[in-house]
Amino acid sequence: MHHHIILLLLLFPFLLLGCGDGGVGPAATAKTATSEVAYYTCPMHPTVHQAEPGACPICGMTLVPVLAEDMAAGVVRIDDSRRQAFGVRTAVVARGPLVAEVTAPGRIVPDETRITEVTLQVDGFIRDLRVDHTGQQVARGQTLFTLYSPMLVSTQRELLSAVGRDPALAQAARDRLRRFGISDQQVSLIEAGGVVVEELPIPSPASGRVMEKMAVAGMALMMGQPLYRLAPIDPVWVEADVYEADTSWVALGMRATLTLPAQPGRSWVGTIEFLDPQVDPVTRTRRARVALANRDGVLLPGMLGQVALRAQGEEGVVVPEEAVVHAGARDLAWIDLGEDRLAPRELHLGRRTVDGWEVLHGLEPGEVVVVSGNFLVAAETRIRTGAGTSAPAGHDHGSN
Repeated sequence: MHHHIILLLLLFPFLLLGCGDGGVGPAATAKTATSEVAYYTCPMHPTVHQAEPGACPICGMTLVPVLAEDMAAGVVRIDDSRRQAFGVRTAVVARGPLVAEVTAPGRIVPDETRITEVTLQVDGFIRDLRVDHTGQQVARGQTLFTLYSPMLVSTQRELLSAVGRDPALAQAARDRLRRFGISDQQVSLIEAGGVVVEELPIPSPASGRVMEKMAVAGMALMMGQPLYRLAPIDPVWVEADVYEADTSWVALGMRATLTLPAQPGRSWVGTIEFLDPQVDPVTRTRRARVALANRDGVLLPGMLGQVALRAQGEEGVVVPEEAVVHAGARDLAWIDLGEDRLAPRELHLGRRTVDGWEVLHGLEPGEVVVVSGNFLVAAETRIRTGAGTSAPAGHDHGSN
């Protein structure tokens, strides 16, 4: 088999002539009877070039003609036995939906629309710190700490002294406590107890995990000072960095599947809810955001994983990836013209799909392309080294 490949390589400098469509389409197969014969060669010994028909001086096989138009079109003849020896297989070019599977690295982040920053609307001092470390899970209404505030103490006294005596003054005190962030339930408890609460419990305004904690026991705090940042654990977001070359496949509403090295055997499914309107100039990626349910809380902010997207676009012509020869700046395929004839065809490729490559120009549905065979590797090598030049008229067809 290696001997056959070497012989075929010796023949390529005379046969790889250019990759235009002229003369290599299906119509060319009807011209063999009338075309001019350039020379005769042996199917098993391509280095044999003779001007007249006869027998091979090496093996005695009958010489076959090589047509001038085949030389001009870069056609090479390989019969069935040699194709079998080379492992040549072909496939029919088809037209169908363009389907792609895009993968992108993803990271879990909190749902930023539900992040809560805990602040107070009054000055005071933190006394009993109940939620004292980051990562702690808190529920809505759970006490974060107790607060001593001279302003709250004086306002409570005004309320209790006015209750039952001066309704207008009592209502003004209630309103002032509410502006300080004291809930209606707490105000009612103060009135019912009839006693000033010097250390008021401050409840969490939302459920979530403590992402940041600035509160410290005994600290003096000012109105509006950030004390905690709380983020929900269900749902969470996954931000996927889609590579620039894949962005044409990605769209809002597309199904996305997340897998994590930290959770082997599991996957989470959601849909793309947001696409960044620009590409990051450094990473050359576009951010896609997916919301995922996280009822068991195993998806933690900062985790890294892989996001898989399956996209289906419009219809197009698709050629198997194995059929494409990337020859420097050109992309080629070998077309089976029938009658043992193969010819190179230059392709204009579009996007990569799960079935191969989208072909914008160069192939039509129903044409037959070579998808495997060692001579394709040899052809690519010869093209890269500049073998695709035409042999001038009157070239000496003697053996190399």
